[in-house]
Amino acid sequence: MQFGKNTDSCRRKGNISGRVIFMNMSIMALFLVIIILFTMYSLNHITGTTSVRLANIHSLEASKSFNAYTAGDLALLNRLANTPAVKEWFSNESDNEKRQRAFYELLASTESPDYTSFYFGIIDSQNEYFLNATTSIEYFVPRGQMNANDPVDAWFFDLLHSEKDFLFNLTADKVTLTGTLWINHRVVYDDRTVGVLATSLNIDSILYSIFKDYDEGFITGYFVDNMGYIRAEAALLEHSDYRVGELVHISILCNHLSEFINNFVAQSDRFFTSHIRPEIIPFSGDTYSYASLTPLANSDWFIVVLFSENALFGNSELAFLIIALILALILYVLVSTFVMRRHVLKPLTNLAEEVLLPNNYGTAFKETNQNLKRNDEIGVLARNINQSQKELRSREVLLKTVNQAALTMLAIENDSELEDALSVSMEIIGRCLYVDRVYLLRCDFKTNNVDFSLISIWRSYVCKDNVPPEIMGLSLSSYKMLERLFGREHFNGPVSKLSPEEQEVLSLSGEVKSSAIIPLFVSGQPWGFFCVDDCESERTLSEGEMDVLHSAGLMFASIYNKFVQKNLANTDALTGLYNKRYFMEIAERELKDCKQKCSAFSVIMADIDLFKSVNDTYGHAIGDEVLKIFTARLSRILKEGTVLARYGGEEFVISLPHVDHKDALKTAWRLQQHTDASVFQTNGLEIKVTASFGVATSKTNPIALAELINKADLALYQAKESGRNTVAGFDENEPGK
Repeated sequence: MQFGKNTDSCRRKGNISGRVIFMNMSIMALFLVIIILFTMYSLNHITGTTSVRLANIHSLEASKSFNAYTAGDLALLNRLANTPAVKEWFSNESDNEKRQRAFYELLASTESPDYTSFYFGIIDSQNEYFLNATTSIEYFVPRGQMNANDPVDAWFFDLLHSEKDFLFNLTADKVTLTGTLWINHRVVYDDRTVGVLATSLNIDSILYSIFKDYDEGFITGYFVDNMGYIRAEAALLEHSDYRVGELVHISILCNHLSEFINNFVAQSDRFFTSHIRPEIIPFSGDTYSYASLTPLANSDWFIVVLFSENALFGNSELAFLIIALILALILYVLVSTFVMRRHVLKPLTNLAEEVLLPNNYGTAFKETNQNLKRNDEIGVLARNINQSQKELRSREVLLKTVNQAALTMLAIENDSELEDALSVSMEIIGRCLYVDRVYLLRCDFKTNNVDFSLISIWRSYVCKDNVPPEIMGLSLSSYKMLERLFGREHFNGPVSKLSPEEQEVLSLSGEVKSSAIIPLFVSGQPWGFFCVDDCESERTLSEGEMDVLHSAGLMFASIYNKFVQKNLANTDALTGLYNKRYFMEIAERELKDCKQKCSAFSVIMADIDLFKSVNDTYGHAIGDEVLKIFTARLSRILKEGTVLARYGGEEFVISLPHVDHKDALKTAWRLQQHTDASVFQTNGLEIKVTASFGVATSKTNPIALAELINKADLALYQAKESGRNTVAGFDENEPGK
């Protein structure tokens, strides 16, 4: 609507089209001959300059496409090369345990949707290895040794002798006629290079990603090494006629290309850096008119792209324009240079220059810009572009901010880090938007009601104690705003637009001036809300900002759900303790650590005596409450960090790493005495409950976890046979046991 008002205003105050047409009709014939001569004179220069610039743009795009295609594998190699398991094994190849850890770390990375394989060499032994998704630990052995005099192994020694962390190199298979791009990454341990880790990409796939959008009749590309030999060709790959292994020199296409390659190599190190710009070379040929030479960083080869005249900007591109211009000048407007320059060309040129400057992308015009003050079409255009630039800049900054928050969230390794990561990510978004509060609410639907819980919040110093409460039992029909939001609407603007009841529900009254409330739906179902508040000014976020915030909220919800599902899979639904499966995983690691340190490892099995009579007498609901009370009391007595898990039914298991048999028995007796001295109160009932405990300890003998638990279970059985409400133990180191 605002655009329409500006348009009507400019029509009333200054219709430049009418003035220009009138004056052009008056002076049409005067400059016709001059313009025609000038156009013919400038045509060749314009087409040549434009073609070179377009060729440069295409070359940069080819380089970007290559970097984008290899970025994923390069990131994977960087992560693996900095993984402790890989670095430690590379530094100590003979350590079998380190070898296994490195093997499984690398094997896990081959299970991605894209088939991945690794080829690497270790510097101390100069052994070379190969690993893919089908490799087993038994076959994870050296395939040979690196030889500095063998050209096949040059990739290994090239990287070792360079100062770079990674390099690219090309190889060719003469049998399959396929080319392979290798990404080689240095592995460093304790400031010492210990090896090189590499993965491969199919060269045809890379070429396809770079040149798939181009017509092979106008553009073709080559990978050329630093000696000038063509290593791969891409016309359109389906019709490519290059033969891998049959090296052809680039000079057959143009002698100038060979000269330029030699100059590049002579003026730089063997491996190029990212600072070297493409070179555009005009030449005469039957098919192609220009060539671009693009050195690829961290390699010793180039992308060479050949362009026909039709692929860039030739004379034919301007032919129709010239004819139309001459006809228009003859029939309509030829002689209005002064008027057109003053009223149209100069303002539009200035406007275009400001918009197209690389540093001005997403940057608003200065308030002193004269185009913003015009009352005609150019003024309307300038004001709309100015507003669009502001929104683009804001959206770009917010997208980068959300990407930074996403990286923070993706770095979480365990659920203990979830709360801090959420808070940090929300702070990043809050400071970017200059808001004072960012928070995530989770909803839980009941019958005709919905409960809200606060998952995470960040507040600036401006926002004091106004924190969204735990909102419980809200009726959906009581608040129209909630109905609207769950209907996939959102609120965005000053809080004063909400009713007092709605402000109170979402704790938006008082110091909050503006708010954006975004409903989140996961798998088509309402999940909760992502909200931002401004305590200092009334404002409305742009549509682009709301879209980005919606994506950020969904990211937070998805990561939170992932950790919630992980916890549900590892815990017992009734007691909240770890379940048997997860206990076995933890205890296996603890037992292994104790064996390595020659330390004792003890297990306590606990069982509630005559628990069936509790269920039979009071019912299973009361029995469940007794189980909850029993485990809560055990947890309070045990040291923090001790793993207590439900083993099954009324039976529980406790792991005690680095605890000998004597101390484990003391712990079991303390648990038995506390249980015996307590009365379980629930639902107005007082129930006397006792428990029996079995203890087993392993120190020197290589006993398995399952066997140790079985010994503890036998000890528990012995305690039951001895009259219950007691403790019995098994120690593998005691005589006669």
